[in-house]
Amino acid sequence: ESPNRKRLCDRAVAQMAKQGSEMKKRAKKQDGGSELAVGTVVQVRVDDVDRAKTDPTNATLVVVELVKTGKRRIETKYRLACKAAPLKSLYCRSAFTPVTGMTPEVLGLTTALESWQGIPVVGIRAA
Repeated sequence: ESPNRKRLCDRAVAQMAKQGSEMKKRAKKQDGGSELAVGTVVQVRVDDVDRAKTDPTNATLVVVELVKTGKRRIETKYRLACKAAPLKSLYCRSAFTPVTGMTPEVLGLTTALESWQGIPVVGIRAA
């Protein structure tokens, strides 16, 4: 490997790292940068394979629990619940959008928020 090639490679790696950190900053700025609180109303996009033609494209849910995952790199995942039950999957922050100005009381999600622990979990299709 020639010295010029090594220098070009090192410069490319540095540029990619710089671009990655700028992308993370931009994403954090757009999302608000902080964790969502329990009780926040959010919308999750439902994939085409998980819904019929007449089903809505988004599911309106409420955050019921924040779960810290990972040993080296700790990441916050969110447990979400609909009116019927909590969802099986944990979601990362980028998988949903918060609904501003909406409370669980308005949407009838208070039961899900208060008593989600004793209810069996469901998939996004059932939500």
